[in-house]
Amino acid sequence: MKRGGVYVKIDGEALRRARSNKGLSLGELAKMVGVTRKTIYEYERCTMDATVEVAARLEEALGVSIVKPLNIFDVEWSIKEERAQYEVENTNETLNKARRLLLRLGFRVATLRRAPFNIVASSSSVKVVAEVTRGVEEVRRREVRLVKEIADVIESKALIMVEEKSDVDRVEGVPVVSIESVREVKSVLRKS
Repeated sequence: MKRGGVYVKIDGEALRRARSNKGLSLGELAKMVGVTRKTIYEYERCTMDATVEVAARLEEALGVSIVKPLNIFDVEWSIKEERAQYEVENTNETLNKARRLLLRLGFRVATLRRAPFNIVASSSSVKVVAEVTRGVEEVRRREVRLVKEIADVIESKALIMVEEKSDVDRVEGVPVVSIESVREVKSVLRKS
């Protein structure tokens, strides 16, 4: 993540090929997606990353995937790092409850700061990005949309985990589950 938003790497060769196959100039494609000609040129040279929004517009305009895969789950884990992270994050009890629940369910879990979501978890079959909060009223819709977009890009599930149970079951299409309900969390994670 860079200052000002979430960025993704563009496959410059795939972009150039798709643009050429569509018979589009740099300027024509730039105008279609709302960026400058120089920006498209930099994407093709792999010297500039794109925001998630611009990457989505490029893929829509070209009809092909041009985002390089991102695997935030490919992390080396160690007991020392886990302990240090737990000690740092221990001040947020709601986050710790969600973290412990996911660990109990067999996930490898990392907590994040300065991201639109605060938990990344993976098991052998499921990858999850989750926003953890006390109640659904604290959830910001703009951030939820961003979490959903990121989850789509990295082919994982988006989830909102709340401490205080709510009648709301989804926000912006993202499932809302209670940290207290192991059965509910398991059920949501099993669904495709």
